[in-house]
Amino acid sequence: VGACCSIPEKDRKKYTCNRLKASSLNAQLQQNKTCEEENSKLVNEGKKYKDVIKMEETDVYRHLPQKVKFAYKWGLRHTNAQWFMKTDDDSVVRVDTLQRYLKKNYNSDDKIVLGKIVNGWGVPRSGKWAELNYKPNRYPKFPLGSVGHVVSASVASYITKNEKLLFNYQGEDVSIGIWLNESPLKSKIKWITSKHMTNNGNCEDKTKWVIGHNIRAPKMESCYKKQDEVLK
Repeated sequence: VGACCSIPEKDRKKYTCNRLKASSLNAQLQQNKTCEEENSKLVNEGKKYKDVIKMEETDVYRHLPQKVKFAYKWGLRHTNAQWFMKTDDDSVVRVDTLQRYLKKNYNSDDKIVLGKIVNGWGVPRSGKWAELNYKPNRYPKFPLGSVGHVVSASVASYITKNEKLLFNYQGEDVSIGIWLNESPLKSKIKWITSKHMTNNGNCEDKTKWVIGHNIRAPKMESCYKKQDEVLK
């Protein structure tokens, strides 16, 4: 997770931490309080569960490319993982099953991107996913963000090594597609669509390893409980 945006939401550009107008004193004091409370909750969460990694970037929707870069870098620096998965926080991942699936079917030394791969999508110029910096009218291949994606360590390593040179486009999914399409790895990338990953599924479906999205916490807990029962 990143830092709380210090600008009140109504005074900044939507999905960003870019100021649109000056804030009133009351609005700014309230935002300061909100950020203090958020940070306190994250500190307590981290102390209790040891499951929070903090990054310096402000945590807003348009900083997902920065967040995925940071996650890859942290993972490569602190683990020996051969695969890295990004998923939304309203999705369920059967981690053990996914791990076995990857080990059985793919070579982690290959340049692999796995998820729901889309190609030739039009580039939106307005709305939530407005793309103002990528000039072509269609995106190259990319892993659809709401489904999540898996990359081999070699792909994560390329992005990490070149993070400062790779422009952050409107989303992490299209950014990955553009980065790799414009990279020396372009001809080596294996783009794989997996039938076991979905953004419109039931998390009780044992044929899916990554299931999303819009799954609320109680439902997640129920699905994990049933998964644990099966594993026993």
